[in-house]
Amino acid sequence: MKILFINTRDIQGGAALSMYDLYQQFKKCEAVDLGFLVLEKKTEDKDITKFQFERSFIRGIKRRYNRWRLPKIGLKNHFEILTNAKTYFGDELMEFVGKPDLILINWVAGFVDIPIFLEYITKHKIPVLWRLADLNPFTGGCHYDYTCGKFKTGCGNCPQLVNPAIDDVSRQIFESKKKAFGDVPNNLLRFVALSDWGLAKAKQSPIISKFDLSTILNGVNTEIFSFKDKLACRAALGISSEDKVLLIVAEYLDIWYKGTQEAIDALERIKKDYPDICLVSVGKSQSIQCRFRHIPFGELSNRRLMAAVYGAADYFLFPSHYETFGRTFQEAMACGTPVIAYETGGVPHLVEHGINGYITKDKNAESLYETIFEALGDYDDLELISERAADRAKEYSLEKQAGNYIQLSAQMTNGTA
Repeated sequence: MKILFINTRDIQGGAALSMYDLYQQFKKCEAVDLGFLVLEKKTEDKDITKFQFERSFIRGIKRRYNRWRLPKIGLKNHFEILTNAKTYFGDELMEFVGKPDLILINWVAGFVDIPIFLEYITKHKIPVLWRLADLNPFTGGCHYDYTCGKFKTGCGNCPQLVNPAIDDVSRQIFESKKKAFGDVPNNLLRFVALSDWGLAKAKQSPIISKFDLSTILNGVNTEIFSFKDKLACRAALGISSEDKVLLIVAEYLDIWYKGTQEAIDALERIKKDYPDICLVSVGKSQSIQCRFRHIPFGELSNRRLMAAVYGAADYFLFPSHYETFGRTFQEAMACGTPVIAYETGGVPHLVEHGINGYITKDKNAESLYETIFEALGDYDDLELISERAADRAKEYSLEKQAGNYIQLSAQMTNGTA
């Protein structure tokens, strides 16, 4: 069985890393002939193909025309991203896709022209498994709707746009997706949510709810992310063995829905009772300002070093408001670091409050403060809670996750793998 993975990036960002881990597991299956197509490539993996557009005069003119006709998006500053359904690569990308037995697609913003892609797979009867790394496949361009809910009825008057209107760009993108997905036979496309939260959102979509929908939780790479010796990790990283260390991680810490500022506000209050707290942060940020000890590691691409950072922390803060799953909290648990989290994405699947971690009652700084205070009050039981966290994370292995996808792939192609 020939399977093609498609993602905008190979390893940059959580969605890409999750896809890359899944790809590595598929490579172990001898019955699968595997390919991986990306727009941005960071690894040296020779089996991953970087899309290279043809540098001809006619192709260049066509790309300029495609870029010119893309709807213009004016986004309010505090929102992250809103993506067109079409891209200026147009049908050029389909030459790289070829005719595999199945396509496994993930996060493809700015890369795959959705209407052209769906027309292509319909024409050639290529089954597709589509992982819902966020909500973008069925919205009017946003990747999270932030409780707006307009993706249920057709978008328009988008609160994320500078100039919202009934027939704004979100409505145009929504309608283009609705038509494109509407022309695809039901048996040719299947969506996989990464959590029950994502599945519930997908079921509310008039665009994709006609297709088969299921949930497969992310697996964690336990070869890298496993229980660590905390004191050894701290010694290696130059972190005091006396501090109570709380860790926060995000690719972009300054994005409001990641909850970084809420974590800082909560810790500012916590320090009155626990002056030995220390915040360790990993990710891009230009705005973290606090009056307690803070160790910023910036961007970390080395995953084994990241595992050591997880292992050095007493608790992992995960105050994200919106996640389809949340790869980082699962990695932290696998390293024996209990999480203090908002109830989002995959958190309810793995975290049991007071048993192997902590879940806040509400998604705000006050509730986060109360939950951090509760967790620090259980500090004497931290070793036991840490062991439970690691044991729980190990139940969701990459092998188990890949096995579920391989089984679905075989069902869709009527083959075996």
